[in-house]
Amino acid sequence: MLSDPQKKLVSIIIVNWRSRDFLCALLDSLVAQSYRPLEIIVINNSPEETLPELKSEGISYQTIAYPNIGYAAGNNRGIAQARGEYILLLNPDTRVEATTIATLVSCLDTHQEADAALPKLMQMQHPDVFDRAWDGYSRWGWGLTIGLRERDEGQYDQEQDVFGFRGAGCLFRNSFFSEVGLFDEDLFAYYEDVDLSARAQLAGKHLRFCPTARVLHHFSGSTGSVYNSVTVRYSVRNKILVYFKTMPGWLVVAYLWRLTALLGYTFFQHAFTTHQLRAYMRGFWEACVMLPRFLGKRKHIRQSQVVSSAAYARMLKQAEAQYWISRKRVKTQNSRI
Repeated sequence: MLSDPQKKLVSIIIVNWRSRDFLCALLDSLVAQSYRPLEIIVINNSPEETLPELKSEGISYQTIAYPNIGYAAGNNRGIAQARGEYILLLNPDTRVEATTIATLVSCLDTHQEADAALPKLMQMQHPDVFDRAWDGYSRWGWGLTIGLRERDEGQYDQEQDVFGFRGAGCLFRNSFFSEVGLFDEDLFAYYEDVDLSARAQLAGKHLRFCPTARVLHHFSGSTGSVYNSVTVRYSVRNKILVYFKTMPGWLVVAYLWRLTALLGYTFFQHAFTTHQLRAYMRGFWEACVMLPRFLGKRKHIRQSQVVSSAAYARMLKQAEAQYWISRKRVKTQNSRI
């Protein structure tokens, strides 16, 4: 497929970690895209893997190997290499429908006020079921997944501004990262997209949900089960760190009891249900050690904050309401089966 010289270059960043088989399927879906020109940059966090080659008209392709530097740092290295006006972040365990990139680019071209465009993220095994529509954040310091396990019955077919994105699939203007900042590499993995979404909202950025674009996602395809020692350790650690880093003004004190309650609940969950208490305690201890550094990062966020604490609190309440509506809808849908 020939490139249209009038079209803007889209740089695609993929951070690979032990996901070669998934990556091959993703690259095939990118070759099939109706949009050109594309630049694909694969950051290979598992250099012992031999990654596939790719040659296609209108697509430049490169792989850069690192020892495992983490998801956040991997994306940052890719963003630094990107030449495109738009940057598309994708997980290696995704597949992109043929018109998705063109649709996301059109969304940003139409909505000049928007800084990012989000597709529907659907489950790979069940393409009519949501992996998520978008992400939110709560007064409890809990990252929220809106639409998880809902069947797509048109309930998310309206374009709208939303709180947060998931790094598994989202298109950004290149300028977004120079204005809001890059991923926080101290987080390594997990909650790094919650952190960046929160910073974007505080800076007054607009994340646009584009329901006519779809990406299929194999949930936890790279890391395995949802509750393994890696996910538990980094999730509890980063949940604490992101709360104290991003929760603005008086809210950080006002909502502290909520975070404490959530941590208590997850302690018992991992002690008696998932049997990952050792990973939980390791993550909690690491959060305590790293907390002074993250408190120091608050001042940089405050300098770019244009949204008041009261307005931000309303965003969190709205995201919580969307989450509980989503959970109720899943129960209703399941009851009809």
